[in-house]
Amino acid sequence: MASAGSGRAHGEAASGGPGRVDGEVGLTGPEGGDGEAASGRPVRGHGQVASGGPGRVGGETALTGPARGDGETASAGPVRGDGEVVSAGPVRGDGEVASGRPVRGDGEAASGRPVRGHGEVASGGPVRGDGEVALTGPGRGEREMAPAGPRRGDGGVAPAGSRRADRDAPAGPRWVEGEGGELAVAALRAHGVDTLFTLSGGHIFSVLHAAARAGMRIVDVRHEQTAVFAAEGCARLGRRPAVALLTAGPGVTNGISGLATAQANGAPVVVLAGRAARKRWGSGALQEFDHIPLVTPVTKDARTVTRTDAVPGELRALTATAATPHRGPVFLDIPLDVMHRRASAILNPPLPVVPPAPDPDEVAKAAELLATASRPVLVAGGDVWWGGAWEALRHCAESLRVPTFANGQGRGCLPARHELAFSRSRDALKEADVVVVAGTPLDFRLSFGRFGDARVVHAVDHPALRATHVPTAAAPAGDLRHVLDGMAAWSGPRADHEEWIRRLRARERALRAAERPELEHPGEPIHPARVLGELIAQLDHDAVVIGDGGDFVSYAGRLLDSHLPGHWLDPGPFGCLGNGIGYAIAARLRHPDRQVVLLLGDGAFGFSAGDVDTLVRHRLPVVMVVGNNGGWGLEKHPMRALYGTDVAADLRPDSRYDQVVRALGGAGETVTDPRRIAPALRRAFAAGEPYLVNVLTDPEVAYRRSAKLG
Repeated sequence: MASAGSGRAHGEAASGGPGRVDGEVGLTGPEGGDGEAASGRPVRGHGQVASGGPGRVGGETALTGPARGDGETASAGPVRGDGEVVSAGPVRGDGEVASGRPVRGDGEAASGRPVRGHGEVASGGPVRGDGEVALTGPGRGEREMAPAGPRRGDGGVAPAGSRRADRDAPAGPRWVEGEGGELAVAALRAHGVDTLFTLSGGHIFSVLHAAARAGMRIVDVRHEQTAVFAAEGCARLGRRPAVALLTAGPGVTNGISGLATAQANGAPVVVLAGRAARKRWGSGALQEFDHIPLVTPVTKDARTVTRTDAVPGELRALTATAATPHRGPVFLDIPLDVMHRRASAILNPPLPVVPPAPDPDEVAKAAELLATASRPVLVAGGDVWWGGAWEALRHCAESLRVPTFANGQGRGCLPARHELAFSRSRDALKEADVVVVAGTPLDFRLSFGRFGDARVVHAVDHPALRATHVPTAAAPAGDLRHVLDGMAAWSGPRADHEEWIRRLRARERALRAAERPELEHPGEPIHPARVLGELIAQLDHDAVVIGDGGDFVSYAGRLLDSHLPGHWLDPGPFGCLGNGIGYAIAARLRHPDRQVVLLLGDGAFGFSAGDVDTLVRHRLPVVMVVGNNGGWGLEKHPMRALYGTDVAADLRPDSRYDQVVRALGGAGETVTDPRRIAPALRRAFAAGEPYLVNVLTDPEVAYRRSAKLG
């Protein structure tokens, strides 16, 4: 039992004064930023003392009075972000006093009204993502408003004006008090976050307990990569930031592949992490590791917060950074002593996210090129989905009469059955005289932007994404809704594209007909396309399909159609395997009443098989279909073509991955006869639990690919 102070971590009594984070005796004077007694000076980020007296991060002196977030004393008013005292009203964006009124984007007082993205006063309500005023009633996302329950279950941030955002986000600045973990949870809830994906660790106890008390959904996984992949999946399906909570050291390093994938996919993932205490930094504390140099290359911004009262402001800024085009992951770690210290802080409403406006002249140039081309092609990438621009895409394609292909998460933005939607006849890109690529990089998936003699237009959501490795005839950059709507509004000269469309449609029909023998292949071992042929017959129009694998998923990408935006997830250009179960967790939370199908290669299943346990524990029914060819097919066949043999490309044949799922509490079966695929799939969809159909496929069938990977 501890006497008068908090107990030490190993259970011995702590004497006297207030307890420190490690349970040892805390000094009775104000603490410095490193947890030791403050000698009148603040500490720098690496734990050393900074000159200049008690005070700001920059080392300037603060007045004395009530305790500041770093343990020093401040005067009786709230403190600025830099540690200086401000008077008792809400604060401006630069930390100055805002006379009790909300503030404009430039930091000036806004006469009690919310603000537009460019800093001018807007009337009446919370701000929309484009900076305009949002209505105060129920908000729509890409579908419908979430119900006003304690959780929405998508793990992301609700649109401004939705009931969930209104419930969790304050109408204006307000004070919050608590440990660092409590302040972090308050900040996340202010942004509408209701779900954390995590794996427990001592450095994040404060956040976990605060989240549980706040009624947040906590999805604990078996490997941190799954936590980050699940957050990325939620971000991609909901088009808003989602959060992974990782413990220090190996917790963060285990999540790096997920961060790199989120960066490649432009996904606004917020990774909140623990960190070894500042007061013992350099002494060899458990899991002491400087995460920032490691995560900086795979994030838009990465920071360590050194004052407890700064936690809400840092999360507010980083969440806005993640959500601002071009979107991407961000990282914040909180040292253990900062995490457990108590402080008061101002909790401000979320910052507005305002996509850049495109140059009208560049949009007009792109429109003219497309309209006057003889053989135009439009390619829609994932940023069309991210930017909510699928209706603008349809408007553009229909107005200018342009055959349209989809790339990655752009699938479904123009429904597969639309008269201008094409998928099989991608060789049209080599015949086109103008190719407009909207919302995706000109990378290996698109021949690095080289389409024969075609003039290339690259439309992106931020100027920094314009291709520089190939010449472009136009490159409009900014909000893709405005880019595509602006192109659709072209009123100048145009060519007749109908003969070109008819030619491609005939080619498309012929190529689809040529697929039938593989889709219906009767032989054994089972052709991988036969598995997909049987699946197509049972997929609902709004099924969410996830791919995690090489050759088997390549077949799925070619043979499966997408009818709605936001219903296809694959690894993206980083090509990292092991994402599948994390994405499936996200899909089931986001769409509890739809089919969720995870297509796996047998190699890919090995990366995250343990997280079937997560699906079972959290009662998340997912249908998993493994194309089990006993090897790394994506490597095996190209290696044979190059060298005449293959090396390190075999797995154990006929492995019973269904028994792995059964051992973890799910269900499943192995299929060796193509006639048994359909009944197995019916049982899987009816099971109401995680169910794996392990289909033994022909190891000699190689997926035919023409793309140059590098």
